[in-house]
Amino acid sequence: RIAPLYYVMLGIYLVVNGTGPRFWLGDQEGVTAANIAAHFLFLNGLNPYWINSIIGVEWSIAVECMFYLFIPLLFKLIRSIRHATWFVVMALVVSFGLNAVFAQYPWINDHSLWGHYLYLWFPNQLPVFGLGILLFFIWKDERHWKSIDRVSGGWLLVSVLFAFFGGMTDYLIGIGLLLGAYALYHWQPIWLLNRVWSWIGRLSYSMYLTHMLVLGLIVQVKLPFAPLVSLTLMFIMTLLFTIGLSWFTYSWIEQPGIRWGKKLISRMKSVHKQGDSVKESVA
Repeated sequence: RIAPLYYVMLGIYLVVNGTGPRFWLGDQEGVTAANIAAHFLFLNGLNPYWINSIIGVEWSIAVECMFYLFIPLLFKLIRSIRHATWFVVMALVVSFGLNAVFAQYPWINDHSLWGHYLYLWFPNQLPVFGLGILLFFIWKDERHWKSIDRVSGGWLLVSVLFAFFGGMTDYLIGIGLLLGAYALYHWQPIWLLNRVWSWIGRLSYSMYLTHMLVLGLIVQVKLPFAPLVSLTLMFIMTLLFTIGLSWFTYSWIEQPGIRWGKKLISRMKSVHKQGDSVKESVA
């Protein structure tokens, strides 16, 4: 689902915005071939100048793909809500420690850009991924709530207080979203769970990649109204145009990409089974 639309949007943003200087490039002269190659390989998150320098929101995709590399190991190590709790706490400590160290020893001269990078990079986002794993085990079997021993539960509470006093707002937002998702699972209000929001949810990835393109066009429109009215109208126009464009990209790029990916995986499985059959015959 991620790659086809992402690759198309990389090309579109490069055409629209060019390869010249911009905030995320810091003191670099422009987008280089190495930068583009890193984006195509989902490795742009490893460089503070590249992490967000083409689309403007691609940092999260780079971080997600970095997380996917650890998925096999996490499946093996995290088997219960207790394991998930300890993983969250350890990830938070590691994140805070790395940020504290690298804040004192930046890799680049642009301190403003370096500060943004330390917020976006993978270690700082890892605790939030951990909260998602924790939510999975809670959803899988609510009896797991009772399996949290006092030590693990206490450390989870300490982690919230630690994040609060340490100014780790992304982790606190993650805690809030975990509780909100859990409440939504039981509450299910019609004004939040309905066909309209579900449809927009299906378009959300496309909207994420297209909204900066739409916003770049909308901000050029000069409206002769009071600032608040103009801002409201610009928001509505951005939302509507983004939904329209995202429906197109979802239907003609995202969905065909998913179908092609499923066919590719099916063929790989078929070849793998044939290989196993040959081995068994030889044996």
